[in-house]
Amino acid sequence: MCCLWLGVHIKKLIPYRPLKSKFLSPTSPTYHLPKSMYEALVMAEKSKFLKSFLGSPLYEHYMNLKTEEWEGYRTFVTTREHRKNLST
Repeated sequence: MCCLWLGVHIKKLIPYRPLKSKFLSPTSPTYHLPKSMYEALVMAEKSKFLKSFLGSPLYEHYMNLKTEEWEGYRTFVTTREHRKNLST
């Protein structure tokens, strides 16, 4: 949800716009949706609009929740990773 919002409202991307848009022309800067949850969190932290749209208490709660979710994902070692990298 946050990635979609950031892409549409902050970067002014139009989901239904064809590939021959001004965003893909060689003379315009490259805009993209976040490729990872971390990238989305960084963009959300920089967004003044998101904070004003959600209100400070909801924004802080949302950011804390998503940061905890990212940390859980980032630090989790899967069974495959354990077998491949940590087994003796």
